[in-house]
Amino acid sequence: MCHHTSNSSDRRVGASGYSLVELMVSMGLTLGMLAAAFALFDGMMTVSDAAVTIAEMNQNLRATVNVISRDLTVAGAEIPIGGIAIPGGSGSGPVTRPGPGALTFPVSSGVLSVITPGYSLGPTVGNLPSDIITILMIDPLSQLDEYPLTDLTPSGSQIEVDSRTDISGGASQVVIGDILMISNNRGATLGMVTNVNYHTNKINFASSDPLNLNQPSASHGRIADLQDPGPPASYPPTVAKKLTLTTYFLDNSNSSRPMMMRQIGAAPANPVALYITALQFSYDLSDGVTVNQRDTTTPNEIRKVNLLVSARSEARSRRSGQYFANSIFTSVTIRNLAYRDKY
Repeated sequence: MCHHTSNSSDRRVGASGYSLVELMVSMGLTLGMLAAAFALFDGMMTVSDAAVTIAEMNQNLRATVNVISRDLTVAGAEIPIGGIAIPGGSGSGPVTRPGPGALTFPVSSGVLSVITPGYSLGPTVGNLPSDIITILMIDPLSQLDEYPLTDLTPSGSQIEVDSRTDISGGASQVVIGDILMISNNRGATLGMVTNVNYHTNKINFASSDPLNLNQPSASHGRIADLQDPGPPASYPPTVAKKLTLTTYFLDNSNSSRPMMMRQIGAAPANPVALYITALQFSYDLSDGVTVNQRDTTTPNEIRKVNLLVSARSEARSRRSGQYFANSIFTSVTIRNLAYRDKY
């Protein structure tokens, strides 16, 4: 009796369990499903990360192209045909050009052009030399020229703005470091503001300014040259306009984080976008024949600027370990120059 009961119990226990083979098959199937799920999840994460990384990279590209294109579009408005005289001749020194390193403006033409090319003057990024560009325009918000100047010193070192113009604030505000174009029927030249007296509305252009624009000892390109010879020498009705002198260049001082920089006048440069790896310009000239020229000795004939910008991603691809990269090429017609006589 007892023996029979024991055998029956053993069979029931064996019938309700799993064999080792069944257990291993079940575990294998479970692990396979988990592996597939993890692979799918990892793929989704890779695609998601790549999409975010590429979107950020393309945003940096668009930001760079948009800001440069915007400045190029309005460049040259109210600037005299042929550019603005800068100090030159005997007694003059080089005029400092904003940007990377110790740069100066070319003085052979004796003028500062609306567009100053800078072929290969920027840093090398990834074995590719970069360009710079300097763009000249009237400050579109300034109302400094609403009235003629009240007075100018014979040396051109000081001007007095009409008392009806508030140079202490608002649209006509003038501060140290501003660049002004002083012009009348005898021409135009530049001065960098070194002091402002808001009580008397007087603005000074002392020598040794950061860009070396104020050179009273130069033989030409001075504010004093705008006087009628007389006798006695005197200034015809003269106005002052605020200018914006903007330079774009790459900063590769941190090679793992190259940046597009925008510098206005002698003020510190500010970053526009990160991880920009290439900046190249070429130019179409007014002769209708010269196109995509990387450099030119006749910048006053520039009518279109062609811009190539490249960028890379901040992070590497999870799958390949390489950076993502992209480029944008665009052309901008300088509308304020497009219909001018090239002479």
